[in-house]
Amino acid sequence: MESSNPTFLDLRDGMAVLRRRWPIAVLLALMGGVLGFFVENNHEPLYQSQAVVFVDFESGTELVNPGGNQSSRDPARALQNEVLFLKGDTVLSRLAEDLGYIPRIAAAAATRSDTLTFSATSNDAAGAANGANAYALLYIKMRAERSLSNSGQAVAALRSLIDGLQAKLDAIPSTPATIAERAALQSQIRLYDAQATTQSVTEATLASGASILSKAQPADRPFFPHPFRQGAIGAALGLMVGIGLAILLEYLDDSLRGPEALARLTPDLTLLGTIPRAVADVRKSPALAVPSQLSESFRTLRTSIQFAGLRRPLRSLQVTAANPSEGKTTIACHLAVSLAHAGERVVLVDGDLRNPSVHQRMGLSNDFGVSSVVLRQIELHEALQGVDGVSQLSVLTSGPSPGNAADFLWPANLSDDVPTLNEIIQRLTGEGAFVVLDSPPVLPVADAMTLSRMVDGTLLVVRAHETGAGAA
Repeated sequence: MESSNPTFLDLRDGMAVLRRRWPIAVLLALMGGVLGFFVENNHEPLYQSQAVVFVDFESGTELVNPGGNQSSRDPARALQNEVLFLKGDTVLSRLAEDLGYIPRIAAAAATRSDTLTFSATSNDAAGAANGANAYALLYIKMRAERSLSNSGQAVAALRSLIDGLQAKLDAIPSTPATIAERAALQSQIRLYDAQATTQSVTEATLASGASILSKAQPADRPFFPHPFRQGAIGAALGLMVGIGLAILLEYLDDSLRGPEALARLTPDLTLLGTIPRAVADVRKSPALAVPSQLSESFRTLRTSIQFAGLRRPLRSLQVTAANPSEGKTTIACHLAVSLAHAGERVVLVDGDLRNPSVHQRMGLSNDFGVSSVVLRQIELHEALQGVDGVSQLSVLTSGPSPGNAADFLWPANLSDDVPTLNEIIQRLTGEGAFVVLDSPPVLPVADAMTLSRMVDGTLLVVRAHETGAGAA
């Protein structure tokens, strides 16, 4: 469906735009996919492994806030504090000493469990696993060291208390009156001694309050790069850019896209017919048999021209176009053949003296023609050439190119005894021939305007998707 304005793209015509310009979108999608794949594939592969550690804040000691109650009441905050500690220079420098190199590591806290994740990245799968495990084990070790340090202080305090009680016990004489007092002191000493022993054994056994839930294992495949995924992303981006470019080109394209657009642009002109694009051998050999669809199109065009001749005399017809290479010569040659096949005596005249091509299309010589007749080098009937297989068709080629085509075509520039092209056309029509005149394009030169005064009508050829709205 054509837009109501030939220079404006309606968004509803998006699918039609893609059908017309799909190669742009496909090409950019392919380019984006290939570029994304090869750029990503050139990166060095990286492997990543993770170790998970469970942290028991009830039995262990927080490294950042030891002895505090806030961490125990808020495990989420305590985990975040542990992560901050793990990212500090103290831990990282000690890990570098243990491994002998500085690994690429990271630590993170889980949101729904009391666990910490230790990850390491390396160009080697085993190196990544070793780095993650070493990071986790160092954390557990440092928690144990801190816990044992706190435990040692508590045991030392108990031992000091025991020593004080023992000194007090030794100072009390052993008499029947002091038996009860000495028994109470001995009971306290045994209790504190048991507490000190239990504290040492428990902290030595569960010093860190942390344990590894899962050790890091070497990865089977690298986590980076992902050439196929990046290629798919590049293809998607290229496709979006291609669609945007297609829409932009469609918006900037003012070419006429079909008969409807031409009818809206030129309501005062009559559309005589539409011709499909001809293949190369048909364009070069109009006198040969043509495909049925193309032949039917020219028969329709011929009928439209014959009906136009019912309203007013139409014995000579100029065929032109706005710009070169829009198919005017092809149309002129095939139209002349079609009229001749209908029983009309037709003379095809090549009026494009600057760039003649009728003789090439019809396979004829251009040693003589219009210019030869005007210069009286040859008579008109001698200049007409027949076409094999089309008995009713004669061709008057352009002949040798004159120095200035515009002056040569304009009758005022010629003497009275010189036959002009206008006189040649009048003579041919007077003899009962239908003259089809192939003329130069309108916009580049003024020859077509001059020739239009010599004929009964002008057939303007418009090439869909190429002829601009301004040119038409």
